[in-house]
Amino acid sequence: HDLRKLFSAHSQFKTVSLPKKVDEYDPLTGTKNPHRGFAFVEFLTQDEARNAMQLCSSTHLYGRHLVLEYAKEGSTVNE
Repeated sequence: HDLRKLFSAHSQFKTVSLPKKVDEYDPLTGTKNPHRGFAFVEFLTQDEARNAMQLCSSTHLYGRHLVLEYAKEGSTVNE
């Protein structure tokens, strides 16, 4: 995954999760887009997470600006 490459260049992480959605047609690419447009990255430490947030906050991937936020404790994908 390109997200793995992006974050591993700046910090160490445990997991990268890309939640999927029901197959929906993406008019921009003309294909089915199985991902919901966001990801969860779990870092080894809080310092690693802070470092990644600082270094990747103005990053673009596939022509889109990445919006980085800390997940709320106890929140789920559906919230």
